[in-house]
Amino acid sequence: MLGLFNGVKINKDDSIEVKVGDQLPYLTLLGRIFSMNIGPVVPVATVVSQDELGARYAWALEKTKAQCAAMADSATQIAALDNSGEV
Repeated sequence: MLGLFNGVKINKDDSIEVKVGDQLPYLTLLGRIFSMNIGPVVPVATVVSQDELGARYAWALEKTKAQCAAMADSATQIAALDNSGEV
């Protein structure tokens, strides 16, 4: 990990910035050491029927509506509180 350290910079506002080097050569080396195949990612294609897509959309829409209702209920409860935290 020390090879990734490129130094420290102190900014004008006294904040500290740690400089990090390029990770790709180290990741490639680790891939060779552990015999990992580090190659280009192959895109995966899937086929979904129109019915299944519609069912998933309907499920997600219902879930979103339930979350919106819960948020509206929480907002109503928060609005009902007075400054002391009592209802």
